[in-house]
Amino acid sequence: MPSWQHPQLAPSLRGTPATVQAQTASSPGAMPVLACGGAVAAAAVASQRAGRHSRTSTLPTSVVPVKESRVTRQALDQSSRYADLSLDEDTLIRNGKHVLVAYIMKPKAGYDYLATAAHFAAESSTGTNVNVCTTDDFTKSVDALVYYIDPDNEEMKIAYPNLLFDCNITDGRAMMCSFLTLAIGNNQGMGDVKYGKIYDFYLPPAFLRLYDGPSVNVEDMWRILGRGTTNGGLVVGTIIGGTGVHGKCRQPLIEVVMLLVF
Repeated sequence: MPSWQHPQLAPSLRGTPATVQAQTASSPGAMPVLACGGAVAAAAVASQRAGRHSRTSTLPTSVVPVKESRVTRQALDQSSRYADLSLDEDTLIRNGKHVLVAYIMKPKAGYDYLATAAHFAAESSTGTNVNVCTTDDFTKSVDALVYYIDPDNEEMKIAYPNLLFDCNITDGRAMMCSFLTLAIGNNQGMGDVKYGKIYDFYLPPAFLRLYDGPSVNVEDMWRILGRGTTNGGLVVGTIIGGTGVHGKCRQPLIEVVMLLVF
């Protein structure tokens, strides 16, 4: 008779003859084989876990404070590159190679004044959060430099190299939009600055001559108003364009306002 047909030799679930299971089950206080197998497996898992805990784990078992990166600190405090308080304003004016801009600036609470001012100058010129591979001597030669600070009066002054400003590619003229973008555009909305406002600026004569200026001046306005070209009086007032008036009615309204003002 084949073994698979013999009741005593039929394979069990655990691969042992059924007779062994019957003998084990008939012995007093014996545990069923299935239950015994489960207990043995649980004991084996427990012993493996105990062995794992006894060995040195490759994973950290405690929280180690993360040290602040030295690169991060240098990126936040850029005063070593974008500030030079030894520069003399009279010398800068005499050399004529920098546009000088004076600001009222206040850092947010907890920020150092010089570090914030240097960050302000960096954001207004060639600054990045980290050094990049394209930074060379020429790049650093057009860095904006903080040359004066007065934290008590919230005053700082920055020197911008003339070469930093773009000129019109069609005629080589200086552009006011480039000046405003660098001097007061890029630095607005900075996270460490509470407010930053221009209150004065100086353009070197050679650089000033690159601006073509307006096509008309106050003398032209005097002439249009019939007041001659000299001593035509003070021009004051503001003509508001957004009046909500139809285009064909706007010109007469502007003329009435000008008559009232002048």
